[in-house]
Amino acid sequence: MASDVSSAVIGAVAALVGAFVGGGLQIWQAQRSHNAQQADLLRDTKRLVYTEYLRSISTSYAGAESRSASPPEEAKLRSASASEEAKLRAATAGIKLLTGKEVSDPADRLTESVVDLHEKIAKGMAKEEKKQRVEAANEDRLKLIDLFKNDLGIHDDDRPGERTLPA
Repeated sequence: MASDVSSAVIGAVAALVGAFVGGGLQIWQAQRSHNAQQADLLRDTKRLVYTEYLRSISTSYAGAESRSASPPEEAKLRSASASEEAKLRAATAGIKLLTGKEVSDPADRLTESVVDLHEKIAKGMAKEEKKQRVEAANEDRLKLIDLFKNDLGIHDDDRPGERTLPA
């Protein structure tokens, strides 16, 4: 009879231990899955913000070029410039919210540099100075793109045009 009781106790304890281990593993797996989803969501959000930031720089540059080539219409110039600058600054704010200083500080510096340069281009600037400043801003932009790619885990392969995404 004692052996029946001890067998029942051992069986009950084994069932409880199994339930605890199984439940613990389920919770651990659910947490891992949740963390992976959060990381994917953050990476996707960063990619969208980075894309909008780069698009805003290009739009701002194109707008500055077109305003410098056409006769000045003061109110229209201010409105277009303010809208382009606002989009660029909004994208910069998104980068500040989503990244650390290693990415957000260079983005902030580039934003200030680009806004200043595009204002000067729109007002008209000497051709050689414009060429030098645009080339310098583009170099900074390319360096920032490398930071963006690194932050997203995108690594260039030895073959141009091919990229790998993290698992």
